[in-house]
Amino acid sequence: MKKKALSLALIILAVLIVPAGLIAGGSQEGIQGDKLKVALVLDQRRGDQGLIDRLCEGALKAETDYDDVELQIIETRDASEYEDVFRAMTKEWGADLVVTVFEGLVKPANASAKENPDVKFAMIFGVVDNPGKNVLPIKYKDSEAYYLSGMMAGMRTKTGKIAFTAGFDIPNAQEAYAAYVKGAESVNPDIETIYSVVGSFEDPAKGKEVGESLISQGYDVICGWSGKSDWGVAEACQENGNAYITGLSGIMDLRPRYGSAVIGQAGVDFGISAYDIITGLRNGKWDGGDIEVRNISTGDVGLHWIPSVDDGYTEEQIKILLDAEKKIGSGELSVD
Repeated sequence: MKKKALSLALIILAVLIVPAGLIAGGSQEGIQGDKLKVALVLDQRRGDQGLIDRLCEGALKAETDYDDVELQIIETRDASEYEDVFRAMTKEWGADLVVTVFEGLVKPANASAKENPDVKFAMIFGVVDNPGKNVLPIKYKDSEAYYLSGMMAGMRTKTGKIAFTAGFDIPNAQEAYAAYVKGAESVNPDIETIYSVVGSFEDPAKGKEVGESLISQGYDVICGWSGKSDWGVAEACQENGNAYITGLSGIMDLRPRYGSAVIGQAGVDFGISAYDIITGLRNGKWDGGDIEVRNISTGDVGLHWIPSVDDGYTEEQIKILLDAEKKIGSGELSVD
């Protein structure tokens, strides 16, 4: 009992709610009866100006829009605490829905789901084989976005050499890189590409080292897939007059921070997914038991802002890029 009490105290201290003022307002419609209690469990820090921040914003927007939704956001980076976190949220707080993000939380969340069959678990960017009916794994076809990033890089390079930075060498990163190469080759068949691993999603200093090394080798356009580490990559590009394409590092617009070095932004948006999951469950919709795929057609994947001539593209190149996004969304163009 002593260990459980200590863990719960740490959990309570770890609940950090983003001010509602950061979220767009909503209609405030509600239903009669108990509130839908949603626990959002993170194993990465907020403040990345990217996926984690957008995930929280999407969940908080649902709480703002619906007065019958109650949200708790839990930040925990200690794997030894995961079991206690899920126990506290399900058994003690009484969550109806637990939303997790990334693979590190899949195993403990799935174990909790088996112990709590009446609680729904949505696992964003986490895959479970044969999920239970109360488990909804969310997979993203972010390769569709990175195909577009590859096109942007292929259009903008002057040296004919473009790079890709991954946080870790994992299958999702390799899949994104393969699409990046395919997209680049679609507009520049002779292009040279390189895959580089930073070793962290949260280390801008290391990202800058990797970026500077790539630039020294003649890679003049770099696309990021390493989260907050890509801030350092973008900074290296800014300082050396090179170009950077935002990926996992930014749902938020990084142009105010790194200026004209940022020439494009494509990737996934966890905020849309979180909002849709909460809204759906609130309205009686739940598709647990199967893996849900989010892509350009669902709105979670794609260009986050449209490049312009000010970003160094011609009107014809912009047209080609937008046409490719439309064709991918309709299924006419495959990135596989």
